[in-house]
Amino acid sequence: MYSVNGIPLDNPTYGWKFRGPSKPISEIIREVLALRVPGRDGVQTLPGTTAPVTLRLMVQTPKANLETLYSLLLSPQPTLSVAAAPSRTVEFEFLSSSYEGYGAGESIIDLTVLIRLNGVYWRSAAEVISPVVTIANPTQFVDVLSGMSAPVDDALIWLGGPFGSRFEITDSSGAWFSCEAAGGNTGGVLFNSSTGQAFQTTAASPWVPLDELTPWVDRSPGPGFRIAPYLIGGNPSTRVGRLRVVTTSQTGITFRTRARGAYVV
Repeated sequence: MYSVNGIPLDNPTYGWKFRGPSKPISEIIREVLALRVPGRDGVQTLPGTTAPVTLRLMVQTPKANLETLYSLLLSPQPTLSVAAAPSRTVEFEFLSSSYEGYGAGESIIDLTVLIRLNGVYWRSAAEVISPVVTIANPTQFVDVLSGMSAPVDDALIWLGGPFGSRFEITDSSGAWFSCEAAGGNTGGVLFNSSTGQAFQTTAASPWVPLDELTPWVDRSPGPGFRIAPYLIGGNPSTRVGRLRVVTTSQTGITFRTRARGAYVV
């Protein structure tokens, strides 16, 4: 059953019934640009994006509680959740509504609303802080965000310790970022993938930014760094975010991430 801000839309208290014509499951639409080159077969594709998702919800309500239903749907920063996956939520924007009335004075209302998931994907309700991983090899793979099914582009990534002259972190999709040691980053570096900024931190407070190190950071072009789902052994039911960590020194190096998982549905 679906809820808004934790209040079920199938709710005997208000006489609400979540109706079958609802379409609450995301339909994913990729928007891909393609270039035709004279004299060359086929097309060349450019990095694409995923369009925001629109869902249709229908709730039957007594007319006396229609205003209550509207108040819930129009509340600031509303979130949708589903009982089958209580750890996931998604913020939505109210777009429009229509209704059909039944009975004397239209005492029963079937309210149909269209909502838009501007961020496309469902997210973990709580942030997940990964366990500390010791980096013991020049190239080491680290798995995070088990179960994810959509890319995460707002993760915080922390690398601690005197990692030498440079480090680079690459996602399974090919997205990457690197940092040079010229910024005096011997304690730890915190990278914010949503902004592309990096900061010096301490091991005791890895998520508290101190001096900015962004001038010493480079990253892949396009949308920037993101953690994409990786299928372990090619199995689509076993998904993680797999990161490759490359360092020039492996003495006392540790790695952590802080993020909310992303899910298609």
